[in-house]
Amino acid sequence: MLELNGFSAQIMIGDVEMKEYGVEIDEKAKLVTCWIASEVGQQFSVKWRRTGHRRRGSHNKDISGRVFVDGMKCKGQILRKDDWDPIQRKGIKTDNGTKLLPFRFSSLALTDDDHYLDQSLPETIGSIELKIYPVSLGSRTGSWSTQREGGRAPLVVHERTKKGLSQHVGFGDAVASRQRHTISTKYLGPPIVIFRFKYRSLDVLRASGIAPQAACDTTLEVASNSSSSTRAKPNQSIPSTAVATDKQLEDELEELNERMLAVKSQMALRKVGKREDGKVPVKSEGKASPRIANPQPMVIDLTSD
Repeated sequence: MLELNGFSAQIMIGDVEMKEYGVEIDEKAKLVTCWIASEVGQQFSVKWRRTGHRRRGSHNKDISGRVFVDGMKCKGQILRKDDWDPIQRKGIKTDNGTKLLPFRFSSLALTDDDHYLDQSLPETIGSIELKIYPVSLGSRTGSWSTQREGGRAPLVVHERTKKGLSQHVGFGDAVASRQRHTISTKYLGPPIVIFRFKYRSLDVLRASGIAPQAACDTTLEVASNSSSSTRAKPNQSIPSTAVATDKQLEDELEELNERMLAVKSQMALRKVGKREDGKVPVKSEGKASPRIANPQPMVIDLTSD
């Protein structure tokens, strides 16, 4: 959960809060930024609420929380100054406010059509943002039918310009929703706080050094580093300040496979046993091991089908 200036925010998958990585707080800009591990097909919601002391600062004001998904602005939701219940934004309304399209992590539509080469990805793709404003409330402006909200056209990206991105925020199947009235508001100033959740797949976050490696990967790396037969080339980690490219991920996979082979070789040698002087014998003293003529180096085919 992110928290700043008397408010908290989190991304929910059902009733479970998504884990945040690399949290950064810029108090001067009133901005909290983090990374979350998205998975294609997951539906999510944005949840936020007041925190802290009831009589201080922004808690004496009516508030509007506005969600942006990949830069697309959704309708604001009002939290009155005497209201401390959490608010949860689950999607966008359609059909005069009677149906809801849930937020869902979706795959980017890739193409090799060069017509899309000149269409750069918006900088806001890959982010979910919540801006909380102080507002004054006006009168009711009618039902949702006069305040229509809709989605956008599917995002198509050239495969050479996706810049490590593989997902965007799409929408699930429509579900019934209660129709609500809308109220006019007027902003009384800049946002009190901005919460920004940047999403990528867990594999990309791990390869970029943002999320920790899985336990099995960590064990393998420790064993490989203690082995005398590991590769001479130093392990070069991908900078955490940039999202890994496909080439970087392929290099990382190749390096992991080579470290795994080194560990397996050490395990095989240890099974043979050690002499009293602690050195691994060339051959065992019992039954002679079969000899392999002209051993060939092992080759792993990493070519994708």
